[in-house]
Amino acid sequence: MSLLNEFSNFVQGFAYIATEQCERTIQEIQKLSKPNQPSIQMISRENKRTPTLFKTNSFTASAQEIVHTYGIARYQEANPGLFTCITFPFLFGVMFGDVGHGLALLLFAVILCARQEEVATWKYLNAFLPHRYMLLLMGFFSLYCGLIYNEYLSINLNLFGSCYQP
Repeated sequence: MSLLNEFSNFVQGFAYIATEQCERTIQEIQKLSKPNQPSIQMISRENKRTPTLFKTNSFTASAQEIVHTYGIARYQEANPGLFTCITFPFLFGVMFGDVGHGLALLLFAVILCARQEEVATWKYLNAFLPHRYMLLLMGFFSLYCGLIYNEYLSINLNLFGSCYQP
């Protein structure tokens, strides 16, 4: 019975940690531990398949989330999230090309970008805040393609005239 009590606080865990975060992780574990210091071993797993870590910023984070819904690139492969930052909003604009809707989306995204500290305190709109740059590009490309398509709220604008004779 005493042997069971002696090992009842034993916890073993495996985690992949970025090299630059190892020291900070060990410090955090030691802060959370009881007065006796935990035994931490750093084991390098070169032969195992290591996960991929893509560092993102506020501009690339939402594109990286879109890519992760389809799959995660293998270790040392190119990051498709960088291409998605522009191609996804452009293809959205091609699909949803309308001046009125694009302008509304663009203005909404400009408000999110310009007043991000204020929007962070709002109850429901703060969910859009991490995606503000993606929404900005989607609104821009939708407005741009809407001008090319001559459409305003699904009504023909005929801004540039037509090359067809009736």
